[in-house]
Amino acid sequence: MEHGAGEGALSALQKADDQYLSQVVAGLNCSNERFAVSPPYFDISSTPDPQAAQNEIDLFDVSHLDNGSNMNSRVFLIFRMLFASLCFHSELLKTALHRKNKLHAYPLFNHIPRWIKLLAVVAYPWSCTEFTPVFTGISRHVALLSKMEGLKEDFLKMKIELMNEFKENWIRG
Repeated sequence: MEHGAGEGALSALQKADDQYLSQVVAGLNCSNERFAVSPPYFDISSTPDPQAAQNEIDLFDVSHLDNGSNMNSRVFLIFRMLFASLCFHSELLKTALHRKNKLHAYPLFNHIPRWIKLLAVVAYPWSCTEFTPVFTGISRHVALLSKMEGLKEDFLKMKIELMNEFKENWIRG
C-alpha cells in the first residue's frame, strides 16, 4: 500500500492531538499562555560542546538499558523523552513517592548525574532554544497569548535597559 502526501499531515495532527491531550490531562489551563509549555527535554545550548553533552547523555541512557546499544532509534528517542521527564521531575518524585516505591530502588533513577538533571527543562515559545521540541497542539488563542507574553518580556527588558541607560548618562550623582 502506497502512502501519499496526506500521511505526513495525519502524523502532524496526531502529534498535535497527543500534546494537547497530555496537557489537558495534566490539568493545565487551556486558556492560559502557560498551556504552551514544551514537554521536558535536555537543553544543551548552554554547554560548551552541545554535541558532546548529548553524546554523554545518550551513553548514560544506553548503559542503563538492556540491549540499549542495539535499540531501534525511534524507540530510543521515546526513551530519551521519558528520561528527560524523569530528570526534570526527579526531585518532586523523590519527595512525593512513598519511600518503598520501586522507583527509589531503580539504578537509573538513583544515579542520574546532577549535571544531566540540570539540563532537563521545559520551555515556552518565548523562552525556547534550538533544542526545544517543536510546539504542537496549541490552539490559536493560546499561541497569541504566548506571543503577547513574549512581547511583554521583551518590553520589560527594554524598559530595564532604558532605565539603566538613563541613569548612567543623564543622572550623575
